Amino acid sequence: SLSQIKQLDILISNAGTCEYIDFPDFNSDSFERVIQTNFLGNVYLIKELLPLLLKSSSPQLVTVNSSVSFLPLPRAEAYGASKAALDYMIEAMRISLQKEKIKFTTIYPGFIKTPLTDKNDFPMPFIMESKEAAKRIINAIIKEQSHCHFPKKLTLAFKLIGLLPNPLKQILLKQKFSK
Repeated sequence: SLSQIKQLDILISNAGTCEYIDFPDFNSDSFERVIQTNFLGNVYLIKELLPLLLKSSSPQLVTVNSSVSFLPLPRAEAYGASKAALDYMIEAMRISLQKEKIKFTTIYPGFIKTPLTDKNDFPMPFIMESKEAAKRIINAIIKEQSHCHFPKKLTLAFKLIGLLPNPLKQILLKQKFSK
């Protein structure tokens, strides 16, 4: 029971699901389910536990986001929108809660081998085993990194592709990540 917990030093907020959008079927129910889990699931957890975290002498809020935050991918409209909302919220909280001395750590993993990615029907470059991802997350928490993204080959490629002119970016992404 939450009422028994007096203090919380580290909160790891991680909620995630994915449903792909296959146009021309614009399935708003998918958006609702994905946003409910990926965004609001994190919101509700943080709302409940932030008061306990603020009692700590060394509070740290860790949020697991996604490298999709760096680059819009076809079919991932619902997933990407939920992760972009989470990113915006956490970045704004960093500013709003500066005086509280909370250390924020945002994790941006690429493709990690999990039951969720096992459902993907497209190539997943640089896919990483979950044990390796866990090691990187733990290391980022220990080092109190503000942002951690991995695997670097994928996340840097996403960031660089994001800098390309839109027509070129769209062609490239359509070829790589569409059905």
